[in-house]
Amino acid sequence: MARKLLLLALAAGLCAPGADPDLLKLAMPDAAVLVGIRLDQIRSSPLGQMILAQMDVPDEEFKKVVALIGFNPVTDLSEVLIAAPAAPVAQQVLVLVRGAFDTARLGALATLGGGEVSSFQGVDIITMKQQQQSFALAGLDRSTLVLGDPKNVEGAIARRGAGLRVSPKLVARAEALAKLYDLWIISLVPPGQMAKGVPNPQLGGLLKGDAFQGIREASGGIRLGRDVQFAFEVVTRSEKDATSLADVFKFILGLALTQGKPEQAKLLESLQLNVEGTRVRFGLTIPEAEVAKVIEAQKKSLAAARRKPPGEPAPAQPTPQDTGVIIYSSPKDMGVVKLPPPK
Repeated sequence: MARKLLLLALAAGLCAPGADPDLLKLAMPDAAVLVGIRLDQIRSSPLGQMILAQMDVPDEEFKKVVALIGFNPVTDLSEVLIAAPAAPVAQQVLVLVRGAFDTARLGALATLGGGEVSSFQGVDIITMKQQQQSFALAGLDRSTLVLGDPKNVEGAIARRGAGLRVSPKLVARAEALAKLYDLWIISLVPPGQMAKGVPNPQLGGLLKGDAFQGIREASGGIRLGRDVQFAFEVVTRSEKDATSLADVFKFILGLALTQGKPEQAKLLESLQLNVEGTRVRFGLTIPEAEVAKVIEAQKKSLAAARRKPPGEPAPAQPTPQDTGVIIYSSPKDMGVVKLPPPK
């Protein structure tokens, strides 16, 4: 089954466009993490069309926002590329966007909001300051926006028309992933190093765990067709690390299957996990019918929220129950399971 899915994905990838080379040229030379989102492909996919068909007609407030900024985020954005260096912090991430924009209107709105306009190599840069950080936006043309900290935005402007300066290995992987997936990611950064830029201390601590220290790079993506196809690959420093990492994920998967909700367990049953040398591969397919159920449930929830009379307090949320499960990321200690007391 996994082989058939791979062959289908490869066949589709032969005619799918790769990562936009002009956007890749704008990424910082020391980029080690790339995330790509093909919004145009998502909108044209069967599942994307299903989602759009079930969305309500935009309300008046949304229409006002669209008229104000001069573009519709749902229909006018085509591709997003996010780039970050090896040890990123929030203000070092560079966001590159393809779409249809009215850059003059965006500049005027930013100025009214307190932004400062400067010029760099003939391109206007709008800088907004918030507390101790600065955020910059520049429209290179009517179809390309660059967002990030001022230094990186200026760097992207300076790289216009230049050749690719990003790592050839990163570019090659990005090209291959963009042909296979609508949303993809590649990281050449070990999790322990990436943890330095993670604001959540729990997630940062998990990434520093023993089981993740052997990871050297990771990549994967999501493809929307009739079903949702998810694939991910991790490259470790040794075969022993790959086996240990797979054991950790099998243990976590086992907990999810036995203690999770029935519908979640049903989806996870199709998860494919295999080890080949120093590589650990994951694959998961979520059927269209299951995705439709989630969309319908979300739609009903939003509709119920709109019908709620103004001023009526929201229903109290149940207090999350402690499952008693503690998961250690060390392969030496696979976890301690404490079952909740019987009701």
